[in-house]
Amino acid sequence: MGSMKSAGERLAVRMRALGQPWELAVFLWVPFLLFAVVLAAEVHFRGSSLGDWEIFRGAARSALHGHSPYPAADPSALVHNDRFVYPPITALLVSPLAVLPDLAGQVLVLLLALACVLLALRLLGVRDWRCYGLALLTAPVLDTVSLGALSSAMLLGVAAAWRYRDRPYVAAPVTALTAVAKLFAWPLFVWLLATRRLRTAFVAAAVSVVLLVGGWAAIGFAGLRGYPHLLRVLSRVEAVQSYSLVGLFRLEGTAATVLTALLAVAVVVAVMFAARGPEGDRRALSVAVAGALLATPVLWLHYLVLLFVPIALARPRLSALWFAPLAFWLTPVAHSNGSVWRTCFALAVAALIVLRSLAPAASAAAAPRPGLAAPGRALPQP
Repeated sequence: MGSMKSAGERLAVRMRALGQPWELAVFLWVPFLLFAVVLAAEVHFRGSSLGDWEIFRGAARSALHGHSPYPAADPSALVHNDRFVYPPITALLVSPLAVLPDLAGQVLVLLLALACVLLALRLLGVRDWRCYGLALLTAPVLDTVSLGALSSAMLLGVAAAWRYRDRPYVAAPVTALTAVAKLFAWPLFVWLLATRRLRTAFVAAAVSVVLLVGGWAAIGFAGLRGYPHLLRVLSRVEAVQSYSLVGLFRLEGTAATVLTALLAVAVVVAVMFAARGPEGDRRALSVAVAGALLATPVLWLHYLVLLFVPIALARPRLSALWFAPLAFWLTPVAHSNGSVWRTCFALAVAALIVLRSLAPAASAAAAPRPGLAAPGRALPQP
């Protein structure tokens, strides 16, 4: 009994050292309760969430049997955003989870998505515990976790590429896997080239080819011939429902292709330019992430979880910039549904976040607020 009392007292002292009661409520208890409700809803109302995971699971089961996981390149088959359209390697990588019982797989995917976000912030150098809690309160994070989308894993991939950027045989496969899983992440290769990590870029490109060819080979190259056409039809169907520039201007066909190509060129130039001068490494990665979001013809709300890369690199401790993603709660739905104001608002907030993050980075050793651990003291790990 005495040992339990002593442990309780130590826990109380540690909690008081974290900050004021209102900080504990806002940055710890509210996020905890929010995701407890999400988890409880998933357990109680099976099939009510994790829509993306259902897509991946079905595709993984098809791939395990050597069948094509792809639908016909028909707008009517793609209009509901419930079909698998990623490279085959993605389906194969999630196949170990796909063989689990339905509920166990769903709960595990939800927990893994949440862990990806927390671990990514850790790899990006965030040590202020309040930043973790605040990130979990944002609409893009809740969206990616509740859908079981790949965006949380992509955030982790980008964070790992940054953390191990000077270790080619770690950064290269991580970069390759991230870019192959979601093709719009191609500016990561430009970042490696712009920062003169030529060996890493070369190895990453080679690994990407292996992942792509190996994935298609595993399913007998089923669906490979029609895959480019499938992506074109998908972009035409989904762009207008998303938050992208292509969707905002209602572009199709050649016009959409031209705008995407121009944006891609602009991204390459911007990353190269950002890599020059002070803090070029950090700024180039921030621009690469922003460019990936800008140039993709399809931009869902959960993609915006990647904005935590420039935020974390620029402000590793809590600052006003960390509160900016809360603005996405004004348009918390995954799709813009063709709404001009939703798309303009989301793009404007994203632009402001990126531009502010490109300012000189705040010192990670900034003086702590009263009641918080001093910079030299270890903070609790998320």
